[in-house]
Amino acid sequence: MSSTTLRILVCMIVCAIVTGCKSTPEEKPTDSSQDVTVAEQTTTTEKVEETPKPKAPECAPDDEMCRVENMGPTAFGVIDQGVTLQAILDAFGEPDKKDARFTEEASGDVVETWYWTEKGITIDFLAPDMTADVTTVRSFTLAAPYEVKGAKGVGIGSTKQEVLDVYSGVIEPRSEGEDMIIVGSIYGGMFFTLADDKVSTIFVGAGAE
Repeated sequence: MSSTTLRILVCMIVCAIVTGCKSTPEEKPTDSSQDVTVAEQTTTTEKVEETPKPKAPECAPDDEMCRVENMGPTAFGVIDQGVTLQAILDAFGEPDKKDARFTEEASGDVVETWYWTEKGITIDFLAPDMTADVTTVRSFTLAAPYEVKGAKGVGIGSTKQEVLDVYSGVIEPRSEGEDMIIVGSIYGGMFFTLADDKVSTIFVGAGAE
């Protein structure tokens, strides 16, 4: 082999080696800071906890105002004090029976009681006078088969203990007998009548004037 041919062959080999080295991809350094950030975000998300809901204050046994202010909503479905006659008619239709209208001596209120017997509903309506139409709900009584629960999840058929648990701190202390639990006050509250340790009727309104 001539020296010229040898030089050409050597040059070709060197060029091939140099080209191969340049075509090898360089490894990029790993950005570990990104992985740490993602890990920190995941950990932070896992540590987020729900804020506990505030509870009603425990009222002193003789603090009637505290009980009334903190007993919560008195509605059972659409039925509540102050609801209009039209809202009641829209929900339940015409009543089975109406009592004669009368003027309550203690308060001077003109009252007329309507009954939806098959639905377990009795409502005392207010009227502006002895001849005008009744306007709004003054008080009401519920019994079976009315099944709608109140805001705290108790209603007809609930146990005595369930009522005691959800209304703890706002129960009239003198009412915790076997037959009745009064939430709030006898002058304005919820009266749970019991039979066999279960709620048989619920009266919402004033038990005394």
